[in-house]
Amino acid sequence: MAHPQMTAAAYRLVLVHPDSREVLVIWSAAGLTFPEIAIPCGARLAEHIQTFVRDKWGLHVLVLDTIQADGPHMACAFAELLLPDEGQFFRRLRLRDLDTALISEMQRARVQSLLDSTGHDQTPFARLGWIDEAVAWLHASTRDRISSKKDIRQYNAGADLALIRIRVEDGSGYWLKATGEPNKHERTITEYLYRECHEYIPRLVASRSDWNAWLMLEEGKMLPSPPYSSIESLTELRQAVTSMCEVQDRSSGVSLDILDAGAFDQATEAMRPRIPEMFDYLDEAMSLAAAMGETRLPTGRIRQLQRVFSDVLDDVEHLYLSEGIIHGDLRWEHILTGTGVAQFIDWSEPYLAYPVISLQQFLDMNRIGSEDVRNLIEEALIQEYCDFWAMFMDRELIEQSLIYMPILSLGSSLLGRGDWFYSDTRYDPLRLANAVKIAFRMDAAAEHPRLREALDDSE
Repeated sequence: MAHPQMTAAAYRLVLVHPDSREVLVIWSAAGLTFPEIAIPCGARLAEHIQTFVRDKWGLHVLVLDTIQADGPHMACAFAELLLPDEGQFFRRLRLRDLDTALISEMQRARVQSLLDSTGHDQTPFARLGWIDEAVAWLHASTRDRISSKKDIRQYNAGADLALIRIRVEDGSGYWLKATGEPNKHERTITEYLYRECHEYIPRLVASRSDWNAWLMLEEGKMLPSPPYSSIESLTELRQAVTSMCEVQDRSSGVSLDILDAGAFDQATEAMRPRIPEMFDYLDEAMSLAAAMGETRLPTGRIRQLQRVFSDVLDDVEHLYLSEGIIHGDLRWEHILTGTGVAQFIDWSEPYLAYPVISLQQFLDMNRIGSEDVRNLIEEALIQEYCDFWAMFMDRELIEQSLIYMPILSLGSSLLGRGDWFYSDTRYDPLRLANAVKIAFRMDAAAEHPRLREALDDSE
């Protein structure tokens, strides 16, 4: 599922009645106005608006799109009233009758275009009534009927993206997800993984390319992040390690298929030419951090780490490990349990890379309990991983790959899709902060005695 916004914001709610296509306004001390909703930092805009409006006014709405702020006029959220009989406490007005102080001309024009949209302009979800088409699609695909529009829960919204949960009459649920650029590949990679290892992906019941959307049956449950206890953490992580190994085993040896399905190439041959720009970026991020008064690694140390990373790739290549699919955004909320195996969702960051990287991701998720308890869990997860792959290859090679695992995982996290180096996101504050963390973690990992010994032996 997409990341929530990271800054607090306030929106005016432009709520439209689906039958009359009139907008709903409320009385205030200053006269008729749009409702205003503050979106807390870290909240999902569509989810928060839907919940807030339901709790405050008893309305069931679906957010369709957002409209940017314009001068003194704050940003707007454009939404549809799902149940036409609701909203008796609001007054309906035609768009042309709205006071010019309520909405700018630019915003008014955008609202009118949304009201006029038929969905044939590459914005399938920024139009009234699309949810009715989605419900009909669900029924045609599954024969299940929706219990009520009151049971539609929305999490993400936009002109070309959607994430909603629809409850049906028997109490079960379906998820509808759609993605636009830059995540259009998530549908095709999800379909590929479901074909190859359906046990580890929620049941995919339908897909449509015109919306770039897919429907999945809700089978597993999402764990709290992090889990409640060390025992729960160990149980779920062990299951997740084994399940991910199964996914990667079935995807090993089919590199071209994975890339064709939408994964990003982090194989050694693809990563090696990117090493100079990766570490140039680390040095730049460190310089910017130093300019803000923060501690930095000197340029000389960054160049040493660059050589270490290059040597690690050389050594791992000589282990003749097979690359497989990597979930580049692996965290608790993207793992579902309760079906006897772990299922993985939100494949917007799929990489073709060494499977051992996933093991490091699971180890990084192990944050419950005392240090001794975490160490025991770590040992159990490593054992689980080695036992699985020992069925297919020499255990000594597997254990040797663990030496390089931290450095490989950090390199994978830094490179990501590899398309951001020459885009506006290069200087995104979160990306720069993450790069600084990666540099310090790589600095520590490079000093591990086992790694230093392994690199010395390979010279």
